[in-house]
Amino acid sequence: MVREPAQRGHVRKLLKNTAVCLSVPAAVFIIFQVVCIATGEEYINRETFRNFVFDVFKIGFIAWGLSFNVPAGRFDFSVGATICLAAIIGGNIASALGLGAAGLLVCCVVVGAVLGAVSGGAYVLFRLPAMVVSLGMALILEAFSYVLFGGGGIVLIGQSHMLSLIQAPWLYILGVGVFVILVVVANYTRFGYNWRALSGGQSVTVQMGVNEKVNAVVCYSVCGAVTAIAGVLILSKTGTQRPVLGLTSIPLMFQGFLPLFVGMALARYSEVITGIFIGAVVTGLINQGFAALGLPLAAQSMLNAVIWLGFVVVAVNQGKLAEFRAVRSWRKSVAGSDERPQQ
Repeated sequence: MVREPAQRGHVRKLLKNTAVCLSVPAAVFIIFQVVCIATGEEYINRETFRNFVFDVFKIGFIAWGLSFNVPAGRFDFSVGATICLAAIIGGNIASALGLGAAGLLVCCVVVGAVLGAVSGGAYVLFRLPAMVVSLGMALILEAFSYVLFGGGGIVLIGQSHMLSLIQAPWLYILGVGVFVILVVVANYTRFGYNWRALSGGQSVTVQMGVNEKVNAVVCYSVCGAVTAIAGVLILSKTGTQRPVLGLTSIPLMFQGFLPLFVGMALARYSEVITGIFIGAVVTGLINQGFAALGLPLAAQSMLNAVIWLGFVVVAVNQGKLAEFRAVRSWRKSVAGSDERPQQ
C-alpha cells in the first residue's frame, strides 16, 4: 500500500521528464514547419529526410565525443583534426587490406582512439591548459594528415562496398548500437561514474581517490574513437578525405557544440547521452529548416551561433533562475501571511 503512491509519483515524474525532452524538438519542428508553409517551401520530404538522418548521426557522434571532455573543463580543439586524420589513416589501412565497410569502421575507430590517447597523454604530461595543448595537437595532427600517404589523403570513390554505412539500415544500426554502448558506459561502469563525478567537481572527486589523470587519458581516447565514427560517415558520403592545414579542422568540432549544450541542459530531465541525441535531432531540424528556406551558409552559421549562445546562457543560469523563482515564491507567501487578519 505504501509503495503505490511512490510508484505513481515515479511514473508521473518519468512522464513529465519525457514530455519536457520531446517538447524541444517538437517545438523546433513546428516553428520551421509553420515558417516553411508561410513561405511556400517544403520543410522535410522523402529525399531530404536522408540528409537529415545523416546530419543527426554525424553531429551526434561529434557531440558524444565532446561530452567526455568539455563538461570537465577540457576544451579540445583537436577533435576536428582527429576526425580527419583517423579517416585518412584508417581508410588507407582498410583499403590496403581489402576490407569492407565494417573493416573501415574498425580501423578508423582504433586510429581515433590512439590519436585521442596521444592528445590526452600530452595534456597530462605537459600540465598546460587543455585549450593550449589541444591547439598544439590540432596543428600537429593536421601536419601529419598532409605528410602521410604523399599528401593525397584517402579517396574511395567507386568503392561502394566500403561506403555502405550511410545506407539504411546500417546507419540506424550503427547509431543505435553506439548510443546503447555509451549509455551503458556512462551510467553503469566505474569509468562512467568517475567521469560524471569529475565533471561535477574535480577537486572533491580527486580527494575521494579518483585518479584524474588516468580518467582524462581514457576520456580523450573515448572521444577520439567516437568522433572518428563521424569521420567514417563523412568519408562514406563524400568518398574522399583530403588533408587539412591551418586549423581549418576546428569548424568541424564546433558542429557538436549546440547538441552538447542542449544535452547538458536536458540532462536534468533524462541523462546526458540521451539529452545529447535529442540535441542532435534539434540541430538537424534547425539545419534542415535553414536549408529549406534557402539561407546562405554565412547566415546559417551566424544563426546557429546565436541559438548556441542562447542555450549556453540558459544552461549556465539555470541555478540562478531556480533561485529567483524560489525567492519570488517566498516573498508571495510572506506577503500573503501578512495580509491575513489577526484573530
